Amino acid sequence: EAQFLSMRLHSKWIGEKPEEIYATGGASANREILRVAADIFNTKVRIFDVPDSAALGAAFRSGKSYYDSINVKKEWSDLVKQFLYIEGSEVIRPTEACRQLYDDMLKIYGKYENFILKNAENPETYRLEFVEKYFN
Repeated sequence: EAQFLSMRLHSKWIGEKPEEIYATGGASANREILRVAADIFNTKVRIFDVPDSAALGAAFRSGKSYYDSINVKKEWSDLVKQFLYIEGSEVIRPTEACRQLYDDMLKIYGKYENFILKNAENPETYRLEFVEKYFN
């Protein structure tokens, strides 16, 4: 959870919510972890069985960067559809009941990070309210 919360928190600057997350390689074998990712990002996670997925991901990023550098608009979906069989892939959808829980958890995560890194206000009262709201 903490890794996905950190990813969501630190990707806010992009200004866009992901429409879909692609899971490949070893990560795609653990459905429970992918469920958590879907719930935290509140978006669907699409699972692909792709060997050497790290290299493939690097190639996708390289291709996207190339098109951006020559001012050619190329959507991610256009890049990957040649290599990934999207229609036959499994999809994990977010659990609607978890949306507010993870939105609230993200706020507390950010407050704790600021507390530790920037000597901000101690968020313990927020954590206690969160626990009371969701677990009592």
